[in-house]
Amino acid sequence: DKAAATATSNGDASSVTSLNVQYAAGPLFAAFGYQSDKPQGGAASTDYTLLRANYDFGVAKLLAGYGRKAAPNSADTTDWELGADFPMSAALTLSGGFARSSDNAAAGNATRTGYGFAAAYSLSKRTTAYGGFNSNTTSVAGTDTDARTLAVGVKHTF
Repeated sequence: DKAAATATSNGDASSVTSLNVQYAAGPLFAAFGYQSDKPQGGAASTDYTLLRANYDFGVAKLLAGYGRKAAPNSADTTDWELGADFPMSAALTLSGGFARSSDNAAAGNATRTGYGFAAAYSLSKRTTAYGGFNSNTTSVAGTDTDARTLAVGVKHTF
């Protein structure tokens, strides 16, 4: 038996266009990103827009983000997140956050929410022990699915 695969093309190539702009000065960091994925064959593109920012107050760093995916046939997804890092000492940082993502009806009408807590302890200049807990719920058509994750580990940077 022999198998053959044939690819055909109408001459159109798929394309990806992306842009990222970042600003960092003192305690403020902000970033904007945009990407457009246009598939081969002239189909409509999927566009992604991201906006992220954090501000370091010294006693805590506040984190925020917003994202939007605009897909063909108006199948869109919007998400946002809020979080904070709390340096407890030179070695220990505690973190927490909440996020929400929702699809419109064309994209499946799902809503996802979640929160997480974490701790990171610097054992040396290149080694960190960490642990965290995450809980999230996905709601689709009145049915909720819950998931929880507990993680511990050691990270070493070479």
